[in-house]
Amino acid sequence: MDTFKVLSDLFNEYQSMLHEATIELRHARNREKQLREEMDAKTLMSEEDACRHLKKTPRSIRYCREAKNMPHIRKEAEIWYIKGDIDAWLKKGSVNMHKL
Repeated sequence: MDTFKVLSDLFNEYQSMLHEATIELRHARNREKQLREEMDAKTLMSEEDACRHLKKTPRSIRYCREAKNMPHIRKEAEIWYIKGDIDAWLKKGSVNMHKL
């Protein structure tokens, strides 16, 4: 009877530890996902990258930048975009990308 009690207690302790570890792992995965999304939003894109991201032609991208105030960074002759800024601009509803 004592052996059964000891084994039962050990089993319950291991089960509790496994449950806690599972919760910690879930939190760690959620945090990793959040950090990846934050890093992705800070991605610096060339015009070619922006075209791929938005699935639009360079002409459409230029139109959005010049006529619709799409966020961009101009460094001498080069133009760069920050992915998160473009996504936020789209969510704001400044332009309907389906019509371009």
